[in-house]
Formats: sequence, C-alpha cells, structure tokens
Amino acid sequence: MAIQQRVLTGPPAPGTRFDLDRELRPALLRFGDRIAWALVRLDRVPERGALEAALDAELERFGLGPAHREAWVVAFLGWAQSRAKARASSPAITGSSRDAP
Repeated sequence: MAIQQRVLTGPPAPGTRFDLDRELRPALLRFGDRIAWALVRLDRVPERGALEAALDAELERFGLGPAHREAWVVAFLGWAQSRAKARASSPAITGSSRDAP
C-alpha cells in the first residue's frame, strides 16, 4: 500500500528508488492476484463500451486517464478473446472457482 500512496502523491524525485522486497514485490503480488482472480472469472468477452465504463470509474480513483484506460481495454479484450478461442477448442479450460483470492 505504501508504494501506491507514494506514487499517487505525484512523480517521484529524480533518482528515487522503490525497495524491491518491501515495496515493489508485495505491490505486484497484490495487483497480480486481483487481476488473475478477475480474469479467470470472465465468462464471455465483455463489450468494449461496458469495459471502458467500468475501467473509467476504477482508474479515475488512482488518477489514471484515457491512455491508461485504453491500454487496459486492449489487454483485457485481447486476453478474453484468446481465452474464448481456447475454450472453444478445449472444453477443459474453465474458470470453475468463484472464490476470491
């Protein structure tokens, strides 16, 4: 959480470094777990407009604008489309667990 707070207060001063073990790794693990949890629960490819609307509200909380939203939309849609193709060719690929991480 500390890294989020530091980043959201503004750009770091030149030469500022984040501690790998105390700040970066824990933040990446939390973030990765949340994204992975959400991705495996996509039952279908979401509509672009609905995805944009959902991301706008979430990304705005962190001060992230349209360029960040577009990057997320492209990433989510690409993943969802590739997963849909994989599911179509292999019914064994499912997101069966609905429990939060």
